[in-house]
Amino acid sequence: MENLTAETLHGVSFKLRKGELLGIGGLRGQGQRDLLLSLFGDIPHSGVVKLLGSEVTFKHPREAMKQGLALVPGDRAREGLLYIRSILDNLMLPSWRQYGLPLRVGKAKQDAARAGSELNLKMPGLQEPVSSLSGGNAQKVVIGKWLMRQPQVLLLDDPTKGVDVGTKAEFYALLTRLCEEGKSILLYSSDDEELVGLCDRVLVLHDGKIRAELAGESLTKENLIAASLGVAQGGAA
Repeated sequence: MENLTAETLHGVSFKLRKGELLGIGGLRGQGQRDLLLSLFGDIPHSGVVKLLGSEVTFKHPREAMKQGLALVPGDRAREGLLYIRSILDNLMLPSWRQYGLPLRVGKAKQDAARAGSELNLKMPGLQEPVSSLSGGNAQKVVIGKWLMRQPQVLLLDDPTKGVDVGTKAEFYALLTRLCEEGKSILLYSSDDEELVGLCDRVLVLHDGKIRAELAGESLTKENLIAASLGVAQGGAA
């Protein structure tokens, strides 16, 4: 990403490497959401985005999806799930076109069941409404529906917000496995400890710009908080 600019972003540039879990930190509302939405082609933006060395321009999420990107939104109730539909419908939502016309429903059910098993999804059955699930299991459906597309780049918008400790632990293990498989992950989290514990590097946004890049020994909660407040490492403003 080179000089990425949107309504709340002002010239953001960085690289996301294959198999890397790159964190996005900072106080809420500093451009993190617009960064993810821009990369997914969901809001107007300018700048240069390159994927595997080739410049790409995503003007709609469908274009990003075709290139192997997936976005897990932060508000599962409004953006991640259709609560009046079944668990199966929600898991298959981005992928139905892959099952042809007429739809190969049996194959879809088989793939959805396998995805649920891999995510340890606790559910009464695929045909039950997704509203019957607990918050943690509902979030697994949000993530699972994108993993069924085998994305190469995952954009995550505060995905563990409002889920229980056990589900968080499962999710952390999942992210580790995906990186080991060569997936690239861009993770925004409002939990500083989560960023420090999970990420290879953390970019801290403040006023729509990257104010710090933390890695190795510099990736501490103290440095993350200071950068989030616009204070340079060492205490200088």
